Amino acid sequence: MTGSPDRTRLSRSVFGCLATVIVFTMPVAACSSPTATGQRAAPASRALDSATAGDTVPLALVMAPWITWQHWHGTGLPASPRWGPTRVQGDVATGFSHTPEGAVVAMMQHQARLAGIGGTAWVSEARAMAVVAPADRAPDRRVPTGFDSEGELPLFAGFRWVSFNPDRAVADLALQDGDGRLRSVHATEKWVGADWKAELPANGGSVTPLPGLDGFQPWPRLPRG
Repeated sequence: MTGSPDRTRLSRSVFGCLATVIVFTMPVAACSSPTATGQRAAPASRALDSATAGDTVPLALVMAPWITWQHWHGTGLPASPRWGPTRVQGDVATGFSHTPEGAVVAMMQHQARLAGIGGTAWVSEARAMAVVAPADRAPDRRVPTGFDSEGELPLFAGFRWVSFNPDRAVADLALQDGDGRLRSVHATEKWVGADWKAELPANGGSVTPLPGLDGFQPWPRLPRG
């Protein structure tokens, strides 16, 4: 019996999508359906990947095709029409989607900007991007990130999820210095009002040395902006 034209087209579409994954080893997002304008649609939020057996597509790979990296203080900051930021005014970035992807983008944007903003402007600009734990109050003094610098900042090499729920996202961010040295900074974002904000430890953050990226989701290309 001859199959219906719709079933034949569906079979070809599924086969083509599988072939793309097998031949090119691309993320599932590469098989997104085209939009009415013929453009590929950005993926919906994926389950968080913890780099353990049985995981499917790492979130970093899903996100990478829809992110551009913008140069800022020697590092690359991620930006996406889907996940944010929707507003950058001076050194302040706001407007991130209420998704895991939006939280990841916000973490890198906020950690870098809070590390690189200098002088007396820090408090006023940080108030738009951060709160201070445990009471989640607005910052009234500089809270160090652990890698503050008025020079060039390290590159973001990858991330490792610690936990996520709609109110709070926690991850370790891998930093790579100009000499290739790897370090990790612990980052928390809290959903406040209608946006993600960095939740800063009252005594400031710190970085720890990393021997490698085992357990991290590395970005496919090191984001240099």
